[in-house]
Amino acid sequence: MVPPHRPRTRRQPRRRRAANALLDPQESSPVATHLKEILMSKKLLINCVYGQEDAERATLPFIVANVAATADQESLVFLTAEAVRIATRGYAEPIRAHGMKPLAEVMQSYLDNGGTIWACGACTGPRGITEADLIPGAKIVTAVNLVEQLAAGAVPLNLT
Repeated sequence: MVPPHRPRTRRQPRRRRAANALLDPQESSPVATHLKEILMSKKLLINCVYGQEDAERATLPFIVANVAATADQESLVFLTAEAVRIATRGYAEPIRAHGMKPLAEVMQSYLDNGGTIWACGACTGPRGITEADLIPGAKIVTAVNLVEQLAAGAVPLNLT
C-alpha cells in the first residue's frame, strides 16, 4: 500500500532564515541580536579596482561603503590598480554611471559620514601619484596596512 501523498511545505534553508532574521530590523531574538552585534563590530574592507573606464564599477564600492558608514558600520575603501586615480583631485568629477549620483558626490558623502579611503602604494608609485595629489580624506598605504586590517578581522568585499 502506498501512503497518501502529502504536499510538502517549503521551508527556507536554515541559513536563509538566519540571514532574513539579520535583515529584519524588528527581529530581536537573542541569536539574531548576537549575530548583528558581531557583524557590526567588524570593519568592512571594500576593494575598488576601476576608475573612469567603468563608471558603474567605480561607483558601487562607494555606494556600499556609504550605506555602511551611515549605519555606523566602520568601513574602508581600498583602491587598487586604475582605481587609485579616483583618490586624486579632480579625477572623479566626470565619473557618473547611468542612474547613479556622480562618483565625486558619493565619495564626499562617504567621507563626510566618517569613511576612509586608502590608495594602494604599490599602485600609486608607478602612476606617479603622491600624497600631495590626493583629495582630503584619502591616503596612500602599503600592503602591510592592508594585511593588518585583515588580520584584525576586517571583512573583505569585492563588488566586481
